[in-house]
Amino acid sequence: MTNPSQDEIRSAQQQLQEQGLHHGRIDGVLGPETKQALGEFQKKNGLNETAILDQPTMDKLLGNTTGGSAGMGSRMPPTVYHGTGSTSNPQPANPPTSALGDHNAPKQ
Repeated sequence: MTNPSQDEIRSAQQQLQEQGLHHGRIDGVLGPETKQALGEFQKKNGLNETAILDQPTMDKLLGNTTGGSAGMGSRMPPTVYHGTGSTSNPQPANPPTSALGDHNAPKQ
């Protein structure tokens, strides 16, 4: 990633700020404070200290799962409820006695 978008830079700044590494404004600009924070983050996480928002840094910082590494961005499967008893699909106890709407009723 040689030219990150402002949104990507803002996301990175937010993450860096939450980790106590970025103390400037969240403005989407890759300025000196952001570059310094990126360098500190890269050093802390065993990455190449480039002080730029490259792909390995983005992956580690934002928890992206590209490249096969599991992270915070992984999706959980949806929760499925397999209910039992009358609450899962309640049916009336007695069928209606009226032929209105009953397509199986004999025609008159």
